[in-house]
Amino acid sequence: MKVYLAGKVTKPDGTYDDWRDEIVGHIIPLEQYAGPRVSLHGNRPWSSDPGPCTSHAEDAEHGIRECDILIAVVDTLDCYNTLVEIGYAAALNKMTAAWVPTGKLEISTIAELRSVLHWVNVCDRGFYDLPEFISMCLAIESPIEWLMFGALTDFPLRLTPQFSIGKYRVDFLVNDTNICVEIDGHEYHKTKEQRTRDAKREREIERLGYQVIRFTGSEVFRDKDRCAWD
Repeated sequence: MKVYLAGKVTKPDGTYDDWRDEIVGHIIPLEQYAGPRVSLHGNRPWSSDPGPCTSHAEDAEHGIRECDILIAVVDTLDCYNTLVEIGYAAALNKMTAAWVPTGKLEISTIAELRSVLHWVNVCDRGFYDLPEFISMCLAIESPIEWLMFGALTDFPLRLTPQFSIGKYRVDFLVNDTNICVEIDGHEYHKTKEQRTRDAKREREIERLGYQVIRFTGSEVFRDKDRCAWD
């Protein structure tokens, strides 16, 4: 699973501080990172001068094409390159997410970005902190889970993907509840034996005190928001 991190790293005073240094190699393993390049010991990787860079456009294009997930940090209205990266990733049908921290942008300001943010599959308005949000994104195991993650995050609900219950893992636990959300992909839940195994698994999870809410992949693809409401 390759991850591309989009977001401004130039501060309003023109200085350079790459927040990705704290993420890449720590939360995201180096071998899973698709770009853009992070700074080395505080040095700007693409230009010796602060301010907008255009010379990294080819690197950005390559990184977005290579990635499976693009995660964007949107904490200012002038993040023009970031918005272009979101749109490009969406056009390539990549899984996309945006983290919009509370306190940095007012609700009315976020609305101004709606024309771009509607392209992202998951939009967190600061409900998680950034490292936590990236960790959540990395735990998602399939595109159908990604769609459901986005729909549930819109409520907003705090979730734990791939939560362990006894010897099993459920797709999502709704934090501070006993509610588990499971999504059945057709390929892995279509035979009689698979359905029997699923029923036994669900009974054991419920015996441990959890409630299982189950959706088919077709339901989520057809109307993920309706599933989340249910």
